[in-house]
Amino acid sequence: MSGIEIYNNKDMIDRLYIIAALILLTLLSGCSAEYDPLSPPDVPVLNDGRVEMSLNVVAPLPSLPKSRTVTNDETIAGYSVWVFNNGKFVEEIRDTDTCTGKDGTAKPMVRITEDGTMYILLKEEYRKVRLMMIANATVTHPADGETWSVVENRLASTVNFRYDGGTSDMTDIPFFGTNDKEFAVALGADGGVIQLIRAMARIDVNASYTDGHFVMEDIAVYHANADGTVHRQKNGAIAARDANNVVKGSVNQDGPDENGFYHGTVFIPEIGGIANNKSGTNTFVIVKGRFKSYTSNNEATRYYRWDFIKREETTAGVKYSVLDEIERNHRYIFTIEYITPTAGYATLNEALTGSPDNMIDLNQTRLAIINQKEIMSITTDNYIYLGVTSDKLNAKQGEASNNLYWAQFYALTNNPDGWSIDYLPEGVSVTRSEWRGNVEEAASVIVWLDSTYKPGDTVSLYVFSGRIRKVITITIPQTP
Repeated sequence: MSGIEIYNNKDMIDRLYIIAALILLTLLSGCSAEYDPLSPPDVPVLNDGRVEMSLNVVAPLPSLPKSRTVTNDETIAGYSVWVFNNGKFVEEIRDTDTCTGKDGTAKPMVRITEDGTMYILLKEEYRKVRLMMIANATVTHPADGETWSVVENRLASTVNFRYDGGTSDMTDIPFFGTNDKEFAVALGADGGVIQLIRAMARIDVNASYTDGHFVMEDIAVYHANADGTVHRQKNGAIAARDANNVVKGSVNQDGPDENGFYHGTVFIPEIGGIANNKSGTNTFVIVKGRFKSYTSNNEATRYYRWDFIKREETTAGVKYSVLDEIERNHRYIFTIEYITPTAGYATLNEALTGSPDNMIDLNQTRLAIINQKEIMSITTDNYIYLGVTSDKLNAKQGEASNNLYWAQFYALTNNPDGWSIDYLPEGVSVTRSEWRGNVEEAASVIVWLDSTYKPGDTVSLYVFSGRIRKVITITIPQTP
């Protein structure tokens, strides 16, 4: 019986906005080459009335298994920031824009440091500011005076990019994000946090359990959507766009990679309405590979079709259903547990018109779905997944009079035995040291550091589930 394990929490980021600044672990590019991104800001006030503001930029981290495709799902290669004042668009600031400082030299208008801090020069006259950020996509900026809601609706309904894995020259996944609060421009003011979301879904095929009896050669998603929007409104419907596309992916043909997987990856824009009335999906994965007999050295080229079929194990038995959408910023991981000699088809056309190889009641593959907005660092040993909000956190000051610091993270696993925190350091306490509740549910952990810890100190927590260990390093930032 094939099935799905789901890793998809409720809207955790909305509940975490006050600590989102603690999870800054993405490498971002786009700063001016001659301007050291690690140096402190040296242009706080300019002649034209601009002052330098700071925000934090949070992007989902790459997670296992690691992609070897030409399309990159973690790099920010170029971006623009749209500035709204009093709810209306006033200007676009691109990562390549510069202005003249008091010393007469060109200074970047916006830059992002390696720790995820954005420094941006804004006019001091702006009193009620919100920001939109678009990365790795070229989108025409709004007209002056257009309202926030009009722009947001247009971004969610207008095709902004196209990707088919072949003729498209796109090499980086588009991102979109907005800051989490309105602010007035002033020297030293806090602009909040920009939470970036990938505008595409990622599909992985993992063949580590085939014991050398199967080698992938090609992977593609058929009847896929190739037209993407950089944004979708919260709780907005996923459009059932033109699905007569074949989006090709890439395959590691040389054998297991550093994570022990034979691995293929495809990126596609999200799509809805994929369920059909035949216990399968209109959108599906086709993998071409060489199957080696279990009784001889004979090999044959076979084509396999896997639909997006969900399996849930309940007290009443195994329940099957079919996914109706493939959602942006989610990862769909097919794990091939066993290749039967009779599985697959001899030709591509037979696979396209035939029944799925993971149809209900056939035990061949499993599918895990992970929402990468919520759990950003994931480790797997093929069957068990353990994810945490981030591997590195910055602590915040709690009760100043007692010199206490705190940090928060979420953890989830598909392991029925849950997870636990071991080796709790002295002076560290947690609100939850283990989880034995529902699988696939994100549990909150607040970590308190007592007065023995000072600015600049670090402490490590060890989260275990089965054979998997995640190390979370918490740092108390230096006092400004």
